Amino acid sequence: MDTPSILTPTEQKLLLALAHDAIEAQLENQTAPTWTLFLKKHSPTHESELPEESVLHKHLGAFVSLYVDDKLRGCIGSFQSEVSLWQNVQHMARNAATRDPRFPPLRSEELESLQCEISVLTKPTVISGPDDVVVGRDGLIVEDLTHRGVLLPQVATKYNWNAEEFLQHTCIKASLPPEAWREEETHLAHFQAIVFSDSTFSSDPEFEA
Repeated sequence: MDTPSILTPTEQKLLLALAHDAIEAQLENQTAPTWTLFLKKHSPTHESELPEESVLHKHLGAFVSLYVDDKLRGCIGSFQSEVSLWQNVQHMARNAATRDPRFPPLRSEELESLQCEISVLTKPTVISGPDDVVVGRDGLIVEDLTHRGVLLPQVATKYNWNAEEFLQHTCIKASLPPEAWREEETHLAHFQAIVFSDSTFSSDPEFEA
């Protein structure tokens, strides 16, 4: 599986613009733009730089997190994708805006303040405990037969958790006791991600979401 770390700045900018376009279309009850129409709108000069072997056309997992006034307004993603990365980001952005059960659907008046963050993921790898976790690099998955919790790498950094605290909070996210990661029936895995957002390119005069 290709590592997402090879995403170029151009590809990252395009994915962010794609997420914004998909959300706007969703709120207007319109169909999300096709790849060809999207490129013509946002980056006609870059079309030749994005051949079929571009990472954007590979099947990679992704999460899309949405913020309004620095407050989370939705976050949805998937580790496996039957479609290309650009389509997956498109789907997850639309779902994060309107289908995250923790939040009411995004409103049109919030679009002006909307900030998108995208996490492109590697394939999860089984781990045995906190000794296998590198805070700041790894995201975590904790699951048993009936529960599953996922936390992205940036969450542990934000709250200054150590590896064990990170595992405990992932258990809580899965609606399990904090120490459930120690149980034999609980499965642990980590993954890595390249994370970028509108603020990553906020000083770039050529970037407009």
